[in-house]
Amino acid sequence: MRLRVNSMLSALALFFVAASSLCSNAQHAQSGQTGKTSLYNRGVRLFNQDRLDAARTVFLKLLAKNPHDLSTLSYLGLIALRQTRYADAVSPLEQIVQAKPNLVSSHINLGNAYQGLKRYSDAEHQFELALHIQPNSVSAGYDLASVYFQTKQYHKAVAQYRKVAAQSPKDPDIQNNLGVALQAAGNLTGAERAYAKAAALAPRNSSYQINLALALQQLALKKKSLGQTRQYMAYQKNSLTALHQAVEYAPSDYRISEIYAEALENSGAFSMALAQYQHTHALEPTLFEPVYRTALLQARMGQMQTASSTIQNALLIRPTDINALQLAGYLQYSLHRYSQAVKTYDKLITLAPDNTAAWINLGAALQENGDLATVLSVLQAAKQHDIKGASIASLYLAAATLYLNKGDNASLKLALDNLQNAIVQSPNNASAYNTIGLVQKKLGMLNAALTSFLRATALSPRNSDFYNNLGVVYEARGDYHLARVAYKKALALNKGNQQAAINIKKLGNLH
Repeated sequence: MRLRVNSMLSALALFFVAASSLCSNAQHAQSGQTGKTSLYNRGVRLFNQDRLDAARTVFLKLLAKNPHDLSTLSYLGLIALRQTRYADAVSPLEQIVQAKPNLVSSHINLGNAYQGLKRYSDAEHQFELALHIQPNSVSAGYDLASVYFQTKQYHKAVAQYRKVAAQSPKDPDIQNNLGVALQAAGNLTGAERAYAKAAALAPRNSSYQINLALALQQLALKKKSLGQTRQYMAYQKNSLTALHQAVEYAPSDYRISEIYAEALENSGAFSMALAQYQHTHALEPTLFEPVYRTALLQARMGQMQTASSTIQNALLIRPTDINALQLAGYLQYSLHRYSQAVKTYDKLITLAPDNTAAWINLGAALQENGDLATVLSVLQAAKQHDIKGASIASLYLAAATLYLNKGDNASLKLALDNLQNAIVQSPNNASAYNTIGLVQKKLGMLNAALTSFLRATALSPRNSDFYNNLGVVYEARGDYHLARVAYKKALALNKGNQQAAINIKKLGNLH
């Protein structure tokens, strides 16, 4: 959220400078010091042109000749404030306060310097002195509120911002900062109203529109958590409207574009979000997040090929991003580019060796890639690195599946050995039990296979293939009724399970 902490240099402060300079000029003219007057006028001219370094050089020369000239000190203090050199501003501004203790602007400017140095109690004191002298000073009240906010006195900040808002009801900055303070104090509804006022006062200011939109989003989430669907939808719609306006008013601001894209995505408008992320990327091609989010959305919308190309672009920007590598591996696997997926997951586990999902996915990719030698090599490396649990279980499972595919008795026994190791590491691994059942059936161990498939279906009751395999064993044992029940269950879980459909039809014809 946008919060203007320090006020701009007050008009009163500049008025004091002008008045002092006139007085000083008169003195210079009367004393005939035309050289000083000319140098002083040059410094003022440079200041007004915003050539602050040059102006500072001029006024330092003048200060060396007259160390107590208030006009010179004032300009040096203001220049330091503008350049955020707060430590340099303190000394000249303190001298002015001592010389002109009843001048509101002197306290405000010194308070700004203290505030910049995070001397908040000193800043608060100066702003209070300014308000004591002039109770209706908007600048002093505004700056006092900002000190309250910075010191996390949010309720006092709210009260102070309300006072200056009443004094200056047409100032959108005050309304905006009132909204920030209200939000920090936990009054989200009040914050939304203040942001709405700021946006109404300056409708083309994208910052106000964004603050309003973010507050509306939070209110929407609050309504959603309370089950108030209608209110949730209303706040969500209003939030998107505010963000849309912000984008229209600042079409080249990539930060606003990205916020809008994320809001569209969260609202379920995926196609619009996708276009907005792509627009953000066009505005700022070096940003990682819009490219990554584009790839995620494309994958979510089933555009796997396009998403795979997009995520590679994201990895060019941030080659070692864990989330991007995970998505890249998933897309490569989904597109049956198993060797590429193996390389991606291998890089991922190098960066994040404790990432269990990366190891599991590497095992699956190795299994599909069909290179038993590579699987065994990776498995050996994992054991040397003391990788345990589900991570290494997936590698044992991959090795077992490839041994199973070889089909000879020696390979089947090696498959069982690896599967037993997988079970030790991951006792509730349904896939391991299913594969054990397949091996046991090939070895003619029907009773053992039945036990394994029953265990697999118990651990993963929504897996259609496991029920089909269970039906095959029942049928081989002559338990035709139970086989039919298992096949029907497989089809109920997945109507597209062609093998189960063939098996139940064949069972019906034969028995």
